[in-house]
Amino acid sequence: MMYPYMTLNDDTEITHSEMKPDGRVKVFIETPDLNDGFHSAICWLPEYSWECHGYSDAEMSYFKNLILKEKQMKKGLFLALSLAATMSLNAAVLATVNGNEITDKDLTPLLGAHGADFDKIPEQMKKQLIDVAINGQLILEQAKKDGVEKTKEYKEALEFSQDNVLRNIWTQNEYKKVKIPEADVKAFYEKNKDRIFVSPAQTKAKHILVATQKEAEDIIAQLKGLKGDALKSKFSELAKTKSIDKGSAMNGGELGWFDESRMVPAFSKAAFALKNGTITIKPVKSEFGYHVILKEDSKAKTTVSYDKVKKSIEEQLRSEKFRSIMQDKMNELRKGAKIEYK
Repeated sequence: MMYPYMTLNDDTEITHSEMKPDGRVKVFIETPDLNDGFHSAICWLPEYSWECHGYSDAEMSYFKNLILKEKQMKKGLFLALSLAATMSLNAAVLATVNGNEITDKDLTPLLGAHGADFDKIPEQMKKQLIDVAINGQLILEQAKKDGVEKTKEYKEALEFSQDNVLRNIWTQNEYKKVKIPEADVKAFYEKNKDRIFVSPAQTKAKHILVATQKEAEDIIAQLKGLKGDALKSKFSELAKTKSIDKGSAMNGGELGWFDESRMVPAFSKAAFALKNGTITIKPVKSEFGYHVILKEDSKAKTTVSYDKVKKSIEEQLRSEKFRSIMQDKMNELRKGAKIEYK
């Protein structure tokens, strides 16, 4: 409920936002692509955490900077909406300030990335949050004593907040009216399951990186004939003492799981060609030096099941349809309004 329907650039829009029962706000951002689909991102407020699908790092950086620019202007409105969202819930009294209660629900806007479950955060942080709420109450009382409610700045800010609440409630109500048939959700999945809903093949491997081919050949010779746990143990030992990749060396050369795009081509080609539990019989040369690779495990390319993505597809299709409905609605409202540019 913080950000109304608005345009970020030529084809990217904040389609709508939702306030959750825990007081957080979920902001939806979408861009249509050339294949009748769309890229999407979700920004969770107030912690400003992100979920994205299809955008590049540069695009996400742009959106994040744009949203953060709005942060200070919207902060007061978010606080008011968050408190309103928790008023109907049972609240435990944590402190009183001049007779005014501070409850766990009053802390919802302060919990940020920890969510709204006050009981699950560390005791020391609880005390800090309560103190912040106490300070806020003292400032509120002092502001009232100083007559801030009578100032022009307060009245303008209040009017701004009220107007935005009206816009956002109306927008949310319109969004709730949008329904997506399951047949459309299923059709989207079938059309895109081989392009969007795919988890690429992955390999789990260790490596030993050295500067020369001779060093790599000597290491391979020491590992020759070993299998199973004996191979893993010796490989880890040599990685710790011989590898110049110090980041992985301290973990026995462990690189974890990766797909082909994560590594340089020569390394990926060699790693994916190995059988599980085997090493490269020749050094693998790359721009970094010479690698000896141990393939630990592998995962085949898989398609994410319909049931796992059904809800997210439905939500994205609803947002896409809502954006079209809102555009038509705006055109209708503009036609019926007297608009003068001055």
